[in-house]
Amino acid sequence: MKKTLLLVLVALVNLMSCKTGKEKQIYKRIIFDSTGMKVITHSFNKKLKTMSVLYGNAQAYNSALLTEGKRQPGSAYAFVTWEFQENPYWHGSQLSGKLLCVEKLSVSKSTEEGTVDYVVRFGKPKPVNGMVLSKSSRINYILDRRPSIQP
Repeated sequence: MKKTLLLVLVALVNLMSCKTGKEKQIYKRIIFDSTGMKVITHSFNKKLKTMSVLYGNAQAYNSALLTEGKRQPGSAYAFVTWEFQENPYWHGSQLSGKLLCVEKLSVSKSTEEGTVDYVVRFGKPKPVNGMVLSKSSRINYILDRRPSIQP
């Protein structure tokens, strides 16, 4: 009787532990490292369910605040876009979720006005007002963003 009960118990455990093919998909969260950069501005797009942050090095941050958006040589920017998700701990607020796109811009020191180098480091840029922007339009869209004044 004990052997039968043990065999049934072992068989039951085996049946319950078998893979069904419907395992949960493991979600690997990719994190953007903003070390050495400050937040210049941020935005939300409720239609696309995205949130974006424009980061800049110290020179980019100062030029955004003090020179009314003039591009200064040596400035480096990162425009990062996430898919947002509801915050389960605070009703009505959102958290950054899946990282969608990282765009890097840098203003070269070679010319007085500064040439802007643009590269997409991760993902694909989202459309603006339903339109996919050209490289030069995308640069202007990012650099024309007004800085947030934070206390």
